[in-house]
Amino acid sequence: MRHTDHTLLMTKCQKIIKTVFLVLVWVCLGLYLEITGPTLIDLKIKTGADYEEVAVAVSGRSVGYFIGSAIGGVLVDKWLHFCDLMIGVCLTGGGIATIFVPFSPTVELLWLIIVIQGTFEGIINIAGQKLILLLWEKDAASPLHILHGGFGIGSFIIPLIANPFLAIPRETHAGLNGTWNETLGRQSSMANNTNASLSATHARTFGNDTTTEYLRESRIEYAYLISAIITLALSAVFYGYHCRGYRFQKSPGAEHNETKMHKFTEHCKTMINPKTCTDGKLFYGIQMFSILFIYYFNIVGGERILGKFIRAYAIEQLDFSVSEGSYINTTFWISFAVGRISGFIAARYIPIRMLILIETGGVFVFSILLNIFAVDNTLALWILIQPLGLFHAPCFPSMMGWADFHMEMSGMAITFLLLGGSCGGVAYLKITGFLFETYGPRAFLYHILGYGIACISLAILLDVIGAQHGSRFVDMKKDIVSHEEDVEMMSISQQHDEQDYDDHSE
Repeated sequence: MRHTDHTLLMTKCQKIIKTVFLVLVWVCLGLYLEITGPTLIDLKIKTGADYEEVAVAVSGRSVGYFIGSAIGGVLVDKWLHFCDLMIGVCLTGGGIATIFVPFSPTVELLWLIIVIQGTFEGIINIAGQKLILLLWEKDAASPLHILHGGFGIGSFIIPLIANPFLAIPRETHAGLNGTWNETLGRQSSMANNTNASLSATHARTFGNDTTTEYLRESRIEYAYLISAIITLALSAVFYGYHCRGYRFQKSPGAEHNETKMHKFTEHCKTMINPKTCTDGKLFYGIQMFSILFIYYFNIVGGERILGKFIRAYAIEQLDFSVSEGSYINTTFWISFAVGRISGFIAARYIPIRMLILIETGGVFVFSILLNIFAVDNTLALWILIQPLGLFHAPCFPSMMGWADFHMEMSGMAITFLLLGGSCGGVAYLKITGFLFETYGPRAFLYHILGYGIACISLAILLDVIGAQHGSRFVDMKKDIVSHEEDVEMMSISQQHDEQDYDDHSE
């Protein structure tokens, strides 16, 4: 992997405009990747599968994401000038793949299509973030946070787009005491009024006597088509940027850095050595990367099950209507977007070691409250899911900042943590789908509780280990001071030698 330092020659106005288009790329990612959340029940209907099988198919995004990240790293390093073209091609590919999702007759084909979507997402992530770094250089921190905030915006828009096209069921239950109809997730008695107090959950226990009719058939292919068209339209912008061909200019001193980084990345290709990022401390590096891997496994897995199953839980457990289920999905992603922005602001004023405990602590507290109050209370679910999304959202970027505070986060180190997230996305969706199908919707809350406990436990453990070794920037400062003292001593010694020479000449 070849690393070079470049500057993109653009005016400030042009940089702002291009940054806006890059944020829109992340909005499109939210549109076509998170549409599987509000349409999860409809995908289950169309494929004739159960929740576990559909969840496994949806988890293909995490598999594709890691593949795409690995491919994107190589492509961006080798062909830096083609980042715009990469984004354009991947938006086109992602948009086309999105069109075919609702037409998949089997979960196996659905999994493959979603893997392709995730692969394009991974390449876009690498190329897009690289462009932001080139555009803004040392001032890239704020644009990067705004960039990822675009994903939350797309994610809370897509349930609103999908809602008019979702199936509305009317379930007919032939029981011992008569016939039950359930419309929009609500029940009505048609035979025995004395049993009108039976819950919808109880009504569903009639098992094989249950047949399902629909007041409105699923038409989610139109929702997928809308998100695909928006994505394809945006891809044209980046084809235009590529054709216009802004030049890159090497920054001063790039040649030296290029050689140094080339040697480093060549070494990383052979094997990830934990002590490389921890100043030669092998055991410390193994500790940190092992726990961080599990942390990202948990945090990304938690995001996947919250985004994909909240609507299904609301409808299946609390008898939300189709529209209400879509709206609670939307409000969760609004809270998620606000959480990302709030995390960026909070990081400017709160030490990162304290901030990560506040965020994971909030996840832990509200996961407990959900299990206490949101089992049979719709208002509690509406209220509690919002702060959960708010505290959950910044956990991913904040821990990346925490890790960089204690270690030098190389590209290979970041890739390793993304692998943890990819594995968590696959595993958690599989687990939740199995539990949801086998033990009922309430198992979703139990999984959220386990996720919350893991969040706070891993954050505390990492803080304890990190406190024992301190910040890497302190050691860096000591090295700089030591280097300056050595230079000063060499300068004094040289002056003395020159003085001795002059005295000897006289």
